[in-house]
Amino acid sequence: MASDTPRTLDGTSATIEGTNYEIDVETHTIFLNTGAEVELTGDAEDYKIVAVEDAKDVVITLNNYTAMTIDDGFNNSNKIELKPGSVVTLNLVGENNLRGGRESSAIRVPKDTSLTINGNGILNAQVRNSGSNASSAVIGSQYSTPFGDIIINVGKINTSFTGSGVHTGIGAGDYDRGEEMSGTITLNGGEIHTDLLGSSSDQGKVSVEGNGGAIVYTDQVLAKDDNFNGVIFSEDGSIGTVKGDVTLSSDLNIPDGTDLTIEEDAHLIIPEDVTLSNHGNIVNNGTITNTGTLQNDGHIESEGTINSSTPVEHVDGNPVKPILYEVTISVGDGGTINTDLTFQVNHGDDKDIIITPMKGYQIKEVIIDGVNRKDLVVNGKLTLTHITKDIEVIITFEKIPESIQNPDTYDGVIFNFYLGLISIIGIVLGSIYYKKEVL
Repeated sequence: MASDTPRTLDGTSATIEGTNYEIDVETHTIFLNTGAEVELTGDAEDYKIVAVEDAKDVVITLNNYTAMTIDDGFNNSNKIELKPGSVVTLNLVGENNLRGGRESSAIRVPKDTSLTINGNGILNAQVRNSGSNASSAVIGSQYSTPFGDIIINVGKINTSFTGSGVHTGIGAGDYDRGEEMSGTITLNGGEIHTDLLGSSSDQGKVSVEGNGGAIVYTDQVLAKDDNFNGVIFSEDGSIGTVKGDVTLSSDLNIPDGTDLTIEEDAHLIIPEDVTLSNHGNIVNNGTITNTGTLQNDGHIESEGTINSSTPVEHVDGNPVKPILYEVTISVGDGGTINTDLTFQVNHGDDKDIIITPMKGYQIKEVIIDGVNRKDLVVNGKLTLTHITKDIEVIITFEKIPESIQNPDTYDGVIFNFYLGLISIIGIVLGSIYYKKEVL
């Protein structure tokens, strides 16, 4: 087991740092055991990384790392290989390059393994499949065999394939192996450029899924995609489709000559601090909700709904609607407010509410969406700032204690009480003194 000390890979300029790994210098292989955490930097030439069988909680960080096949190999030149039962998280920092050789993968993910890709870096993954019609996926399994779970959460992934065979980017390659296909590709975020998603041999048994943050550029999706939420463009970027519920996580540019269609049941959300710049043509059959920036220098044909916190120009069809939120207020006995109990505000607006207790009452609680925020009331004014959702406010009052209502009267009673008490004490002490004098 290697310790957490930087080490140069033999014969290369690359370094490795981390724990729970072993290096076979003769085969140029780095073996990762359960709990391994390694970071690799530099040019490792033909080194390969292998997560051993049943290795769990393996974390690999590629930080401006390169590993390229020197010869063509033959189904043994995978640059990262997951053995059955292994679970690996791959973090991307900077720009990284992996290239597998003939009938190999840049990252081999067979059945019963799991690969999760995180990080805001770039991965350029390649396969050079010279001299064979049997092809492996760039990220996935060899030939027509099941692949494991492939999850991409963030980052920019570019796959490329040269040579003969089916140019599969993510999923399963192609060759007549007669096996029943399976596998799931989950694209939750990032920008993915690839030739083919899924399996050309049995696309009905594999799935492409996602929670709505990924933008994918591909010419073929050969898989079940009913549960995919995201944006899919053709590889040249000229035709795009918004599928399911999509929330843009970064700025998106629609160039001149590009057509983007929002499907009838789809919902495209442009959140605050994100910009959609349209220089092409958008056909909206679903719903667009814009609380960020929708800059439309092209054309939008809207047969669906567009809700926007700012004006949108050059829209034909249904008019753009403002985004409104409803504020509902409940006021208890003992006071009043200066607004209606129910009103609407535009997205991002502020609203001041003056709370006036009746004589003899004070504010007890101001409950906003279940939380007491009486602290927001200053000199009788409640300010709701940057409203971005429906809000429920409950205001209650309570009677002011008598001691606080009439401090002068209260202090007088206390003064007279103590004055009387002192008088009584004085009489008693005087009586005792008189008796002593008599005696």
